[in-house]
Amino acid sequence: ADYRRESSFIQTSYGGGLRAAFPITEFWTMGTRYTLRRDKVEGVFNSFNRYLQAAEGTFTTSSVGYSLIYDNLDDRIDPTTGHRFILSQDIAGLGGNVKYLRNRGNYDYYIPIGEKWVLKFGGEAGYIFGLGEDVRISDRFFPTIRGFEPRGIGPRDKTSEDSLGGNLYYSGTSELLVPLGSAANELGLKSSIFVDVGALFSVDEEDIFDPDTGDLLQEIVGDSAKPRVSVGIGFSWNSPFGPFRIDFAKALKKNEYDQTEFFQ
Repeated sequence: ADYRRESSFIQTSYGGGLRAAFPITEFWTMGTRYTLRRDKVEGVFNSFNRYLQAAEGTFTTSSVGYSLIYDNLDDRIDPTTGHRFILSQDIAGLGGNVKYLRNRGNYDYYIPIGEKWVLKFGGEAGYIFGLGEDVRISDRFFPTIRGFEPRGIGPRDKTSEDSLGGNLYYSGTSELLVPLGSAANELGLKSSIFVDVGALFSVDEEDIFDPDTGDLLQEIVGDSAKPRVSVGIGFSWNSPFGPFRIDFAKALKKNEYDQTEFFQ
């Protein structure tokens, strides 16, 4: 992946994994997984960014994890009522040279309004911390909030404006799914009005000072848990080739160093 536009580096990843899942009850499911991945971070575009220079190299991740899932949605693809909750953990360090514990939680709730309108509430959060070492930039979270560019929120190097990711994030959405009529429904076209909120924060690095003069050489900005907020409208299409979605969103509340985007 080429992240030179957002974070001034190129990452090449390859590997594989094994997954298995089994039902616990009618609505509860347990999933397990093992992943072996090799990442090569290179081509650091900004040679003055010491945070990225420290992340450059080749790393092997061997991780095991599980997901505990509760799902009573009436439809997996096009839900109108029900709950879905996912709690997952992954631990890396069973071999390889990367060690961390990653935790994630996700919850979605659908409420039918009348015969065709649906109200959705969703929330998500994640926390990763290194086991005896710092978390690498390629293992941190980079959540997407509509109204902001990919990697548009969270900590970044002030001089280069490179995104550094974060060890902690949260996000939430309130979305009203609006029907477009019988003809549009037959074609799989739908629309929605939404409000998104979220934040990305916490990195292992600290500001860098010149040991001789005390001058600030490199500064991290945007590392704040204060919520970013956006509002917008979206259109989705369940096409024969897979789902497509277009969103138009306006950032209402942002950090000074966040990067916004109206169309996604």
